[in-house]
Parts: sequence; C-alpha cells; structure tokens
Amino acid sequence: MNFDLLITQLINSYANPFLDNLSRFFGTDNILFLLILLFIAIYVFAQKKFFLTTTIAVSLTIVLNSFLKLVFNRPRPDFTRKLFLENTLSFPSTHAAASFSIAVILSHYYPKQKYLFYLLATLVSFTRVYSGVHYVSDVIVGAGLGVLVSVFIIKHEKEVFKCENLLKKKLSGKHST
Repeated sequence: MNFDLLITQLINSYANPFLDNLSRFFGTDNILFLLILLFIAIYVFAQKKFFLTTTIAVSLTIVLNSFLKLVFNRPRPDFTRKLFLENTLSFPSTHAAASFSIAVILSHYYPKQKYLFYLLATLVSFTRVYSGVHYVSDVIVGAGLGVLVSVFIIKHEKEVFKCENLLKKKLSGKHST
C-alpha cells in the first residue's frame, strides 16, 4: 500500500461528529460562497490593488488547477467514508489551491493575521481528505499550486498594474505622446 493511500485512509477513518460538521462547512461549496462574499467585501472596502491582485491570483490558480485535473485525470478516492459526493476529478484539489492562493495574498497585505489565514487554508485542505473526497497528495499539490501562483503574482504586481494602466488608457482613448 502506498504512503498517500495509507495516510488518506488513516485521516478519513476518524469519524467524529465535530469534524464531520467542520468538514461539511469548510469542505463543501459553502466556502466558495464565503469567498464570493470576501471578494465583494474586498472590492467595496479594500484597496483596488488588493482586489485586482486577489482576483488575478485566484483566477489563474483555478485555471491552472483545472488544466492539471484534465492532464492527470485522477478519480476521487472510492475506498473511503464520504461525507458528501463529488463527481469531478481529484488531482489536484481546487479547494486547497484556491484557499492557499487567498491565504498568500491576504498574508502579503495583512501580515499580522497570516497565521489565521494559513490555519483556515489548512483547515479547508484537511477537511477535503477527512470527508473522503481527496487523497493527501491532492491537497498538498493543490496547496503548493495556490502558493506558487500567488507568490508569482505578488512578485510581478508592478508589471500587472502597469499592463492594467496601459489597457485603461487604450480603452479610454487616451494615448501618451
């Protein structure tokens, strides 16, 4: 038996009512609804740069993650106790990728709360394995992808905003001479 399978089965085997409820909240699409609310709040209350950086990083993360799912074509675990059903591919975990992408961006802009952001991302990832819809390697690679994409976007933020400003000028008809 491989290590990934062994650890996944071990985590999934701990049936616990508290963890079941936690998984139903953090491991399902409820968290996506909260992310949409977060994006709206960021747009309304936070700086535009933060909103744009977050949107680009998470969007790119989800696109790359979807591409990797098609490349690897890994089915979801079928040996586990499932708290809910998923009918898409397993590798890598989109929930882990998106949550870690957001954690990196939030930590960059709000470094005092970084431990909270990474704790929440870890919780989302853990619940995906606990609930029986992902292998451990799915969430590890998903988390890594989210981190890498967001670090890349942060590192190239100036170029991103330079392109945005140029695009705005072109669209508004203003040309620099």
